[in-house]
Amino acid sequence: MPHRRVHIGAQSLQAGILLATATALFGASADPARAAFAYAFSDDIAAGSVSTPEGVSGVSPQTTNVSSFSGFGTDGPVSAPLDAPQTFVGPAVAAPQNFFGQYGTGVGQYARADSLIGEGEEENVAEVFRASVGFASSYATIAVTFTLGSGLNCL
Repeated sequence: MPHRRVHIGAQSLQAGILLATATALFGASADPARAAFAYAFSDDIAAGSVSTPEGVSGVSPQTTNVSSFSGFGTDGPVSAPLDAPQTFVGPAVAAPQNFFGQYGTGVGQYARADSLIGEGEEENVAEVFRASVGFASSYATIAVTFTLGSGLNCL
């Protein structure tokens, strides 16, 4: 499964967006030997301490989650500065809030997204499992915006 780890150096000016996204489209097949489900998982982590350089102001973090599952609707978007509530939709029992591992395929069908900005680590997850005809998608974002003071340049 794809897993990306990004290290952010303490001495450099960093701005970024972590985006985890998962989409599944499952259609009926005339071939019974084909896989009978669609599954996608994406987990993004940014680790390390980040300092705010002199001349930078208005640092504003934002986490946002959205999930949809045809036949069960859409949950979200929900946003919060540090820990947006998990979005979860589908017939399965919801995964725990701030669980960033694989919920997997043995729990029923679902789409979920979760994001968190914590002490020294930011993480988000998007995951979908679809075993019936239809569409499921989820995405989680972590964004940090800031203002540069006069005389500062962003490369």
